[in-house]
Amino acid sequence: MQQRRECPRCGARVEPLAIGCDECRVVFSEWEREQSDRLEGLSEHLKAEIAEQAWLRLRKSVGLWMSVLGAAVTLGLGASLWGIYNATIDFVKQDVAHRFAEPQVAETFNRVAEGQAQEILKTRVEPAVQGLETFVHDQEQSLKVAVDGVRSEFEGQLAQVKQANDYQQQMVRFQKIAARAKAGNAASWEELLLLRVEQPSFSTEIDALILEVRGFYIGKGISKELPQYRVPGATVPKAEMTPRRWLYVLANDQDLVARYNAASNVSGYVGVPEALLKAAKNDTSLWVRYQALETFYGITGATPRGALAVNEAETWYAEHSAEVASKLRPMPDDTPDVAAPPPPPGR
Repeated sequence: MQQRRECPRCGARVEPLAIGCDECRVVFSEWEREQSDRLEGLSEHLKAEIAEQAWLRLRKSVGLWMSVLGAAVTLGLGASLWGIYNATIDFVKQDVAHRFAEPQVAETFNRVAEGQAQEILKTRVEPAVQGLETFVHDQEQSLKVAVDGVRSEFEGQLAQVKQANDYQQQMVRFQKIAARAKAGNAASWEELLLLRVEQPSFSTEIDALILEVRGFYIGKGISKELPQYRVPGATVPKAEMTPRRWLYVLANDQDLVARYNAASNVSGYVGVPEALLKAAKNDTSLWVRYQALETFYGITGATPRGALAVNEAETWYAEHSAEVASKLRPMPDDTPDVAAPPPPPGR
């Protein structure tokens, strides 16, 4: 049995084997008997009140920490929720154990356990403590579900943000390629056409950019005229340019303006449609490709006519080349310095 070290009435320090207090003159055995009598006279209402106070004392700290955790969940603290949740459960378990382990609380319960007061512990306090344990367990499970739900939602939103960011980056890349194509870069145009095959999930967006590039060139051109053109062994003015010389410039000149003008000025002679289709497919400038195809349409009467639609034009010409050839003039032999273009296939 634990020895008494202080007066239960006034709190003054006493010798371990003392039978009374020198300060308040109380005899310990008589004081304890009085306390026992008082406990025996407690009404049911007072017993319930004592039990309720014990319950409230235990629940106060739990409620505070549950409120803090609830606020954290509401604010969506993300990855820190799990740490708050674990800290809360540890606090509840440690704090409850600590309070019951305090010497003053333990001594009070030991005293109350004597006599009729034991009924209060068994019928009121103990069920309240058990109810608190059940409450904590239920809250633990509920909070775990909430934390898992928040984490899952956060991961889902993060994936959506990443997907949107990837989409935006790809669209910026495609738009830059289209912009270079509109600046006349034929390699960028071919890259855009290839992307439509390589990126089927973006086919709608890429088709829109292809139409945008084609529409950009319709009705536009290069209006600059050159005073002279380079031909084999000489530089001649425009007035001395012949069909053969125009085809030579179209195929060989490094100046895109010279090639563009050649594509504009060449006319309906034998070998010209083939030279125009070759330029429309292979020239490094999209301006030259566009104009070569427009001139091809004018000479051959090909339909339908699509801006930069060289594949469709080649398919049409393969079916109508004989008909077109019958309407073309023979290539004049007035420029011996330039070789005549090769004859069309099948002739």
